[in-house]
Amino acid sequence: AFLRFHLCRASRDGSRSWWPTTMSILAPKYISADGVRHLKNYRYSATDPSYLSDLHQPFWEWVTSLLPRWLAPNLVTLFGLFCVFASFLLHTACASWIDHSTRCLLSALFIFLYQTLDAVDGKQARRTKSGSPLGQLFDHCCDSMSIGLLSHVLLSAVMQPPTEEAILIHLALFVAFWFSTWEEYHTHTMYFGYIGVTEALVLQIGAIALTGVMGPTFWDKSVSVYIPHFGEYVSKLALC
Repeated sequence: AFLRFHLCRASRDGSRSWWPTTMSILAPKYISADGVRHLKNYRYSATDPSYLSDLHQPFWEWVTSLLPRWLAPNLVTLFGLFCVFASFLLHTACASWIDHSTRCLLSALFIFLYQTLDAVDGKQARRTKSGSPLGQLFDHCCDSMSIGLLSHVLLSAVMQPPTEEAILIHLALFVAFWFSTWEEYHTHTMYFGYIGVTEALVLQIGAIALTGVMGPTFWDKSVSVYIPHFGEYVSKLALC
């Protein structure tokens, strides 16, 4: 769907540049002949007003400086996807021989690595002047694959059974991602918002790490168990 959005947009903009014919061989069912011709003309534009992203920028710049210049940005993206797969496998294939606490702590680490690599791949592309429309699409497609896996990891970590609520959480994440892409199709800019991807990943990392330390029963207890008179505070805030 993401490819179709931007290929149609490039075609609509009227640019006339050719992309290697191998693309029409690799994806004949998903990319029209007209779309293949205009794939090369796609230009990525994004706006990220997130305060948390701004706080992470010095760290991401530092990590980028550690990467060798010969390392392809797409390879950085792929390593990030591998971290997501590793986190997913911890709660599926490895669930029977690794204890829950260890799985959660390792998952939090892998998701942190994914977040970091996902943030520095674009910086590496600009640093090495090797950015391309196909590289950005590859990055976005990897992110779309990660959504379902990350939501599964979170639900597995907190021991959420396969209920309607769990399905709704999965759907909410996919719908949010789809609408974000749809918005970019119309505005030509990916807008992340003041509360966006960085905040979501930090919350997920924190929740999974907290589960690894406190145990999944942490989420079964009322907030007032950990914060006395919490209900009263909320009521006073509502009145204000």
